Amino acid sequence: MGWHALIFVLFIPAIIYAIMFWSLDFPQTERVTTGVSTKDMFLSCLSPLFLVMLACMFLTAATELGTNQWLGALLQGAGVSGILVLVFIQGVMAVGRAFAGPVVHRVNPNGMLIISSILAAVGLLMLSKASGYGAFGAALVFAAGICFFLAYDAGFRIRVPAEDRRTWPVADGRGGDVLHFADPAADGEMV
Repeated sequence: MGWHALIFVLFIPAIIYAIMFWSLDFPQTERVTTGVSTKDMFLSCLSPLFLVMLACMFLTAATELGTNQWLGALLQGAGVSGILVLVFIQGVMAVGRAFAGPVVHRVNPNGMLIISSILAAVGLLMLSKASGYGAFGAALVFAAGICFFLAYDAGFRIRVPAEDRRTWPVADGRGGDVLHFADPAADGEMV
């Protein structure tokens, strides 16, 4: 089958889903239920708390996404496959995030973000000097650092006032922009 036919096959479930969802009533968003206008929602994106957390979100996402994209090149001379180290990092993160719930509820988000940032920085420094299987030890420290970035970002959002929470979908929409800051060589390409 040619690629045209394969793309056409993708439309079959899409059309079925469209028919299934066409008659459904979707729940109103939090913004609509609280009576906040779209203009007010976007104006609240200018609050200092939102701008600081947006900058922090960009830094944490760039630490995770940017490093993982460059891991193969970073470990090229280390004598170990970069893809194996990347898979190891993803495995550590999957296990850590699977058990993040109890940790998020017990530890202060600000403190944990600082600890995670320090672990990520130390892990990156260790990765830059690692050789052989020592890269896996450095990757463990790095993975422990970036593992809870996402969970604590969400944990911080729960603790902010409701009027500031309604702007987070706007911040999440900017998450894709981080890739262009973290990997400018991929500008215009799927990464």
